Amino acid sequence: MTLQAGGEVKFKPRRIEGAPEGSSGISPESLLLDGQQRLTSLYQTTMRKEVVETINTKKQKIKRFYYIDMAKALEEGADRTEAFLGLPESKIETRNFGRDIVLNLRTEDDEFAQCMFPTNRIFDWNDWQIKFVAHWSYSAEKTHFWFRFLNEVLAAFHQYQMPVIELGRSTSREAVCLVFEKVNTGGKKLDAFELLTAIYAGEQEGFLLREEWSRIATNLKASIALKEHPLTRLEATESGLNNFYCIDFVC
Repeated sequence: MTLQAGGEVKFKPRRIEGAPEGSSGISPESLLLDGQQRLTSLYQTTMRKEVVETINTKKQKIKRFYYIDMAKALEEGADRTEAFLGLPESKIETRNFGRDIVLNLRTEDDEFAQCMFPTNRIFDWNDWQIKFVAHWSYSAEKTHFWFRFLNEVLAAFHQYQMPVIELGRSTSREAVCLVFEKVNTGGKKLDAFELLTAIYAGEQEGFLLREEWSRIATNLKASIALKEHPLTRLEATESGLNNFYCIDFVC
């Protein structure tokens, strides 16, 4: 759900995580109100060329490059989700405590040779395609293989229609809250207090909740007394705002 900028409701804009630094100084035409996690994930994995910073199932920060196993994606009756894989920042997958290399995709030639398509080329595939068929000496078999992949797999991304609710700049603050409450039915249901907090802490001027959380987290993390005191335990947790810290008092 988006809101056209320049109207009565003046939220402080913040660039999607991973977007170029210079984009912060550009006045946005629209503000993203709902769907931030989905669009951030799509942007970082399909358009941004740098490594993706994410978290694993243990809530640990990791860096990954993502690929599509082209042959597996084209298998008859295969579950295409199993054709996607992530590699560490080195682009090398190992086992046996790093002694055995399972997959090495450090160079484009490695990608071509093993038919592993990088997801960050999904919308910028033409140059990769030219190099791929050249790597295989313009083999008719591999050229046909590529076009099958393009038409059956990549086309699904290119042609996907994403539903969007666009609110005009004349939409009032009350209407924004009402629409957001109605459409945000997945996950934890938001109540009126949370919506009011979001508006209060998201204005262009005034109290900035994200920056305040960052300041508090930094102060807590640097507090030697809290770290070493036997009656407290300082532990990092994940939130939609940023990393913040919970102090558990041991009774």
